[in-house]
Amino acid sequence: MSAFLPHEIFEEIFENLQDDKTTLHSCILVNRSWCITAIPILWRRPFKLLNKPSVKLVQTYIANVFDQLENRVIFTKYIKDLSRPFFKYPIFLKDLRTKTLTQSIKDWVNGMEFHFENELEEGILFDFNKIQLVCHLYSLLIKDFTSVQNIIHCSLEHFPSLRGQHIKFPHECPKFLRSLQIEIKYDNHILSYLSRTNCNTLEEIWIGPLNSGVHLDSLSQLIRIQNFLKDFRLYGPRCEWLGVPIEIISALSSQYQTLHTIRFSECNFSFYNLFDYLRICQNLKNLEFHNCDFPEDQATSWCNVTFPNLEILSFVGVVYLDVEKVTTIVKNSQRNLSKVFLPCMTPQEDLTMFKEILMNCKNVTCFAFWANIDAELDAAFRALESFNRLECLSIDSEDGLILNSNQLSQLGKVLAPTLRHLEICVDTSAESFEQFLINLTADLESLTLSWCPNISDDHIKVIIGYAQRNSKLKYVALDNDRSTNLSDVIINEAFQVIPHFRIESIDSCEVIRAWFDDSIYMLNNYGQYLDDIIDLGNCGRTF
Repeated sequence: MSAFLPHEIFEEIFENLQDDKTTLHSCILVNRSWCITAIPILWRRPFKLLNKPSVKLVQTYIANVFDQLENRVIFTKYIKDLSRPFFKYPIFLKDLRTKTLTQSIKDWVNGMEFHFENELEEGILFDFNKIQLVCHLYSLLIKDFTSVQNIIHCSLEHFPSLRGQHIKFPHECPKFLRSLQIEIKYDNHILSYLSRTNCNTLEEIWIGPLNSGVHLDSLSQLIRIQNFLKDFRLYGPRCEWLGVPIEIISALSSQYQTLHTIRFSECNFSFYNLFDYLRICQNLKNLEFHNCDFPEDQATSWCNVTFPNLEILSFVGVVYLDVEKVTTIVKNSQRNLSKVFLPCMTPQEDLTMFKEILMNCKNVTCFAFWANIDAELDAAFRALESFNRLECLSIDSEDGLILNSNQLSQLGKVLAPTLRHLEICVDTSAESFEQFLINLTADLESLTLSWCPNISDDHIKVIIGYAQRNSKLKYVALDNDRSTNLSDVIINEAFQVIPHFRIESIDSCEVIRAWFDDSIYMLNNYGQYLDDIIDLGNCGRTF
């Protein structure tokens, strides 16, 4: 490489450039040694970098497996000559997105020139050969991706023309596989394959959102055979609960030595001993239930539930979980808690339990709760004075409780200067709302009004004024139920001052989920993906 620097130094330099595609591509053109070192880094995660199907990308991979195609005359007679690549690109791949791979193969096959002797042959063979070729190429490429560490998998059920086609997985699973994410549709086929091949290297298993009525037998088995499972997430269908069998929970408890994250979304637990199994997982840091349903009468064994390392406890969208049970978990796990989302809990006349929860949450950075009576708000406001590290706060209500002018004023007096993100429901005059923002010692970065029934142009003017004083405010979201009350002129003015101003139907739970994932619930079109063809190869190997 150089007479002055050892090879290892250049490897370290290129590793630090792994996200700089332009510089890495320039490096591969310097000399042979640089090229050999930089190419594997450049081709680790092309599917993620492009985030869209690419004919050029898949053609490069197909050229690498062309020798395996030559024995299949039925396929190769339709394929034009492919130039042989200088590198074995498939072995460099670390992050695989099977949906993008499948669509790329389909696009490449559809762009080929097929020649048929007559119309009858075309009518019979055209679809057959293309579909069979797509599946065959998919099977070959999957087999050659031997170094894959992360798979984001989409079932072929997402592609109607490929339904029922047989995919041949390799006899051995990737030796370095660490993360499996199945999205869009549930695919029991790949779970059965991984279980059958004794794939025990997974550290992450993320499944869903699932269709209703799916069977989770293979999932339980896959969980049990893991040696280092750390992060498990299961997502049911939107607006519908997925029944979670006790076998899933039992399998998770077998991973108690390594498991640190459990998240269930849109799930139903019909059994009473959920925490009897999970309590053994003493290394848990994140325990999250999003829009989940629990039995009305939980077992008393909750009293002994302790997660000493717990940092995140979330009951997003969980309605009327008994307050005593929640208090038990918070109290016994409060040492490291940093993010807490309380469920809408069974009301207690004296609020003793609710106050105890608040007392044990004073060191959190992210806090969200549902208040259905004024007494709960009063208790919360008194407690928030001691929340000196608070960065995110959400106040919502199942019964439509909305902050009035007096309550908003009281809230403004207790919020810590560390606060960055605020989500509330308000019904107050523009003058009171302006006074609230003026009195804030915090510089908000995001403001979400999930319900503001009497919002007007004057309210928006107040927010614009605050944004002009506070340059950190980048994101404002308003519920669209009253958007007809707002003039186009004032909305356009808000767009000019606030980088991400939106009026839409707001799901408070989605806002909180984003906070818990250390992100902000931003505009749908925020963050542009790569639309241009990116040169990630060498000697004509471009995407």
